[in-house]
Amino acid sequence: MKAIGNIILFMLYISLMLISLIGIPILIVHLLLISVDTKSRLKKAKQKLYDSLMDDESVIVDSNETRPYSLFSRRSLIAITRSRIIYFKRPLLGGFQMIDIQWKDLIDAELAQNIIPTLCGSRISFKHSITKDNIDINIPCEPARKIYKYAQKEEQAWEEKRRIRAIEETRAAAGGTYITSPSTITTDSGVSMLDEIKKAKDMLDDGIISDAEFNELKSKILNKGKSI
Repeated sequence: MKAIGNIILFMLYISLMLISLIGIPILIVHLLLISVDTKSRLKKAKQKLYDSLMDDESVIVDSNETRPYSLFSRRSLIAITRSRIIYFKRPLLGGFQMIDIQWKDLIDAELAQNIIPTLCGSRISFKHSITKDNIDINIPCEPARKIYKYAQKEEQAWEEKRRIRAIEETRAAAGGTYITSPSTITTDSGVSMLDEIKKAKDMLDDGIISDAEFNELKSKILNKGKSI
């Protein structure tokens, strides 16, 4: 809906400019900025983005904003690499602003197809922990889908890393209780397998060990019971 609103607003803007002698030259300059030689100017902007990359960093997917969303500005760009998201914003009168977000700071990525996808593309947005402001950009559907797919993979990978880190911090807070291997657990005389399994379950509930480690410990204890 924002694209349609932009188009309607732009038509009203043109009408107002046309009825004013001062407005006509302003309108002509505006139309030149958003329509003439756009491919060449987008190529130059993309080159500036690429020039900002770190050594050994390469772009996986890049794209530019669809025109209905940038009638009052030059089209912004977005690119992703293996380490970050790069948002390249281009004001109407020149210059640029570049924002980059590390994948580790990504909280959520969202993808929504617009009403007229061939004209308006899809909206992709990123919630992150750096600031309260989200990155939103409307780009053609195919690159939007590719960026979203890669963002989902990175989001899940970093969620798992944060989960493992939280387990390690819980272990440290518990006074260094840490089980490196199920082979370190032995069945002492007078201690039943049930007590050993319950002990492992308590550690799981307290966040000291993970689900996978609990299942491995339980299997080891049961196997020891079979060998007795």
